[in-house]
Amino acid sequence: MKKVSVLGIHLWDVSVRESIRTMGHYFVNHKINVIYFLTTEALLEASANDEMRNYIESMDMTIPMTTDILSAAKVTNRYRIKEVENRQFSKEMLEKLEREQATILLLSETKEQMEELHLKLSSRKRLRIVKSVVMEELTGGFDQAINEINQESPQVLISQLEMPRQEQFIYENRKRVNIKIWIAFPSGFTEKSEESVKQGKLRTLVARTLFKRIVSKYDKNQGEDGNDSS
Repeated sequence: MKKVSVLGIHLWDVSVRESIRTMGHYFVNHKINVIYFLTTEALLEASANDEMRNYIESMDMTIPMTTDILSAAKVTNRYRIKEVENRQFSKEMLEKLEREQATILLLSETKEQMEELHLKLSSRKRLRIVKSVVMEELTGGFDQAINEINQESPQVLISQLEMPRQEQFIYENRKRVNIKIWIAFPSGFTEKSEESVKQGKLRTLVARTLFKRIVSKYDKNQGEDGNDSS
């Protein structure tokens, strides 16, 4: 485990092996723990928004979605870079859920996202998905979603909501849900259609370019400030 900082946002970089071991503790520690899949878009938002920064820093485990995040955090270990490139944690996390026979509730923004989420998880035949909740089908918003979750009382909640709605929802309501682990995927994580994939690649390219530019500028300014104070 290594403490790192990206754009002034404090994070922990943890190997997949240690992350999975920590996830095992989450099932028995009598707390609600959040595993948050971290994107460059979320970091850019957090760098300009203190509330978003607080949301991200409150997560128990942050999983970098791209190696750009490792690069920005000055993580150069080739093994860690390979883990992120291969999305190794996602694979082992799902295997862990199967081994634990954990009951799972899925929460998405739209019906289309829910279908894509089911499709993404369909190869894991032993996952115990007990309920699916779609926000656009609820008239009572997040309060109704919380009621739906607590009526089922799953061990694990997997959510995929829009940013920063998801982060705010987690931050403000994690103590209100009767679960053990909250896994938060970013919106767009499960896009499958050809058009959405093309749009996603374009968004990713733009976001990567912007992220690298802003990180470079931030690090340069931090270096200059350090030189001025020395």
